[in-house]
Amino acid sequence: MDTPRFAWRILLGPLVLFSPVGAPARQDPRAVLVQPGAPAAMGHGPRVALVIGNGAYPAAPLRNPVHDARAMAAKLKELGFEVVLRENLAQNQIGATLRDFRTRLAPGAEAVFFYAGHGLQVNGVNYLPAVDADITGEEDVPTQSIDVNKVLELMEAQKTRLNLVFLDACRNNPFTRGFRSTGGGLARVSPPAGTILSFATRPGSLAADGDGDHGLYTENLLQAMGEPGLIIEQALKRVYAGVRRASKGRQEPWQEGGLEGDFYFVPARAPMPAEPPAAAPIPAAAAPGPAKVRRDLAASMDFCWIPPGEFTMGSQEGEPGHTTEESPAHRVTLSRGFWLGRTEVTQGQYQAIMKTNPSRFYAGGFDAPVEQVTWDAAQSFIQRLNARVAAPVYRLPTEAEWEYACRAGMPPGRPDDLDAIAWSIRNSGLTTHPVGQKQANAWGLCDMLGNVGEWCQDWFGPYPGDPVQDPAGPDHGSFRVYRGGTIGSPFLRELRPASRGMNSPDTRSSVLGFRVVSLAAAPDRQE
Repeated sequence: MDTPRFAWRILLGPLVLFSPVGAPARQDPRAVLVQPGAPAAMGHGPRVALVIGNGAYPAAPLRNPVHDARAMAAKLKELGFEVVLRENLAQNQIGATLRDFRTRLAPGAEAVFFYAGHGLQVNGVNYLPAVDADITGEEDVPTQSIDVNKVLELMEAQKTRLNLVFLDACRNNPFTRGFRSTGGGLARVSPPAGTILSFATRPGSLAADGDGDHGLYTENLLQAMGEPGLIIEQALKRVYAGVRRASKGRQEPWQEGGLEGDFYFVPARAPMPAEPPAAAPIPAAAAPGPAKVRRDLAASMDFCWIPPGEFTMGSQEGEPGHTTEESPAHRVTLSRGFWLGRTEVTQGQYQAIMKTNPSRFYAGGFDAPVEQVTWDAAQSFIQRLNARVAAPVYRLPTEAEWEYACRAGMPPGRPDDLDAIAWSIRNSGLTTHPVGQKQANAWGLCDMLGNVGEWCQDWFGPYPGDPVQDPAGPDHGSFRVYRGGTIGSPFLRELRPASRGMNSPDTRSSVLGFRVVSLAAAPDRQE
């Protein structure tokens, strides 16, 4: 059996297991980026995770941490997290890794930190040493390791909604020969509010690296995370029972801290209709009038006409799913009509223009929406489209245009027939699907809700209190708006026309895509 390693994992709030706000170019060559899984809509924030597996210690190698980290990253991505994965982290990568994680965390985010590898404590402080750490005495530890307290402080400073920290780091300490105290295992931690810390074994105790592909704790955690309808506390009880049973009582996971409210990795699944309504590509609509669709040869896309009009943007307190970011509800007038892509831009359409396909979800092939596209990359795509025509006519929709088009005359709240119109966590199998399979709205638009979230043109900012005309959002900011919810949105309230999401413009996510506006002539002037 391999040298045991310290076993504790801290559960930091729900996280995004995908590369969120950072661009791949900033990653260290030894870092593996598991591109973002859909950040959750505002009100529950993006879900972000940092996953680290350290096994290549020259003097005391561990077999399983990298396997554990890869499996955890894949599971979190499957569950809708945006994940940054690091393997065999070196000393000179610690600062950049923590900064990268911090920049991806926004107020209200759900954050997860997972670590597998050696761990040790010095004077009651827990450290996770780099693989190239040269530790001969206690004074060497802080400069060559991740300080777990610093990770907790980092998340708290970003005002995350909740934090989950998992530490599988209680193997034997291979660096203790020069230490004044040689107690095994990790020290107890008093987590900040809204944080759960989960250790692979009791503080001060040790856990084995494991004989299989995963550590015993990680193996049971991965299994519990995939169970629908388990709140995190119940999931950790499953982990405790499974580890204790498999180790014949020699290893007992431990947790500290707590959350206000419930967190589910996978919410309970609502019963699906036996035969969902058949998809209707472009049904006639009674309220706004018959859908008007045109084929744009320059873009090789179908566009639907969205006439000018007025609507109430946002939601009011008391409406189902309402969050403060959607307030105040206010009247918006759109004085000009526009054409909006009938569907999200597909992988095939993106590749035809950009000569590359960044997507990671291939279940739907080239007919599935393109994802792993930053806001900046969407702008590059649009620039190339505009280069094909005499005058620029293509752009992203404004946030107001997107919500108006999504509503298509429907009342506030979430549509009752969500399964008929959207790929969501209830029916998607947590993978994207070919566009246009679900029922279109009254203006002929498909997939406005679910499948992938859609970038908008606007910077994220508070709503005005008075009626406005043709709003374009703030003139600067840190985050761009995305709309529509995703296949991984953990709360169905996010699949509403009023629900808002935000992310840095250089965020890549496996559930973020876009659709395009065309300012070509109105249909009565066509031909």
